[in-house]
Amino acid sequence: MTGRMREVELVDEVDVPVPPAPDGRAAPDTPGPWPRRHAFWLVPTALLVVAGLVGTQAVLDARERSRIEALAKVPGVVAPAGPDIGVIWRAPAELGPVLQYGAEVDGLLVGGVSGTDGVRVLALDPDTGASRWSTAVTLPTAHPQPDGRLPTSAVICTQIPHGDRPLAGCLSQQFGENIVGLPDQTIWVLDPTDGDVLSTRTVTGTSGVTFTRDAVVVASRVDAAGAPARADASSVRWNVAATDALDGTSLWSYTTPAVDVLGREDGPAGADASGGASMTTSGDDHVVLSVDTGAWILDDGGRLVRAVPLGPGSWIQGARAGAYVLSAYTASGTYSGELILADGTSAPIDQTAAWLAVDDGSAPDVVLTAGDGPTGVYGLSGRDVATGKTLWHDDDTVNTALLLHGVVYIATLDGISAVDARTGRVRWIAKLDHQFREMSTDGRYLLVPGRGISLDAYSLADGSHAWSADLRDAVTQGSPTQTAQGFQPSGREPRMFVWMNDGSVAVLG
Repeated sequence: MTGRMREVELVDEVDVPVPPAPDGRAAPDTPGPWPRRHAFWLVPTALLVVAGLVGTQAVLDARERSRIEALAKVPGVVAPAGPDIGVIWRAPAELGPVLQYGAEVDGLLVGGVSGTDGVRVLALDPDTGASRWSTAVTLPTAHPQPDGRLPTSAVICTQIPHGDRPLAGCLSQQFGENIVGLPDQTIWVLDPTDGDVLSTRTVTGTSGVTFTRDAVVVASRVDAAGAPARADASSVRWNVAATDALDGTSLWSYTTPAVDVLGREDGPAGADASGGASMTTSGDDHVVLSVDTGAWILDDGGRLVRAVPLGPGSWIQGARAGAYVLSAYTASGTYSGELILADGTSAPIDQTAAWLAVDDGSAPDVVLTAGDGPTGVYGLSGRDVATGKTLWHDDDTVNTALLLHGVVYIATLDGISAVDARTGRVRWIAKLDHQFREMSTDGRYLLVPGRGISLDAYSLADGSHAWSADLRDAVTQGSPTQTAQGFQPSGREPRMFVWMNDGSVAVLG
């Protein structure tokens, strides 16, 4: 018998003449084949079944589209990717800061660049790199470094949700070695449709600045009477004021109790004289002000939620569901601190808040904490947000992680694991033959750098390898002198980047 397949046709019955009965009478009518006898209702039924299957598939497809559209709004989720992914445009080195410090605002990439013609805030089309608008702005006076060189200036931008329209909020900062003094900062609010500057404000270098829904929030040093504090004051209060991002109307204000200003000799070894504020926001629109030996957590109306003392070298981070993690890195290379729960109680932990490349808000009753260090606790833990109790612990070294639909996807030294965020049950493990430190998702696949300049996709459902894309020629354009420094999934724009050794960026899509 040969190995070739043969076509065969299956039939119900063959139409053949029916011989007469032995007595000469005509043969009785013989029922035809079953399908033929029931054809009058079989065909409509089959059509109904097909229509039902098509309808069911249409519903499933619609649900999947809705799921992907919803995930597209989650920071860190990139545009849908497939094996045909490639370089859709290139950013020259001078536009690198837009991709590094900018953000997507109303469908455009908004960021700042500096050049021979000064500093500009500009907007790029994320799909083509085309410039949509460019607005010249003026930075505060640069503070020279001890060697006389001017520091590097950067403009960091973000989206400010404001009513039914988003705005672009940008903040100038200066970087350098041992900058003398704390340089002033400038805040701009721009219309993302045309780059029109809606407001400009310069604040002292000691001020803390953040953006929340509808507002620009600034923390400033004041004296007991509420006036600006003297530069050499040893004790100050901090006034936190929120103003409407569009028209500058005062929204709320809070002033801390008096606190001592630390000098170099007061802080941990090697620390600068602080005297300045750090301002962050958490997922529940809370504002966190950290200054020297204290932190204050305020709600979106400026009401005090909690005051937290800070020890030398310690910091506080927003976690999930109203919880915060107070951390300190000890001289022995371990973390120590507290998990501060929403009700104000706390539990000691030897980890710090875990950073997630993507967090879609699922498993809201779980806080994720991570450990690192030569003598500390490695791995990732899930803790009950109401009690602080450890629900599970994965002791693999974590390179990065993301959370989708109640599952934590963990990139370790030798692969990826999918862990139920609530129970810690391992759903699947995928072993890889190389290490990587970046992991993205488009809501359908986990996207990780492969060997060389390539991208691998793994199924969210079972970790199976879905596809690979070799990007070397597309990224380097065949030039042997062009090398890639690495992939960078942006948490601020829905694209993946490949940073080149000359500072240029290849944008993937």
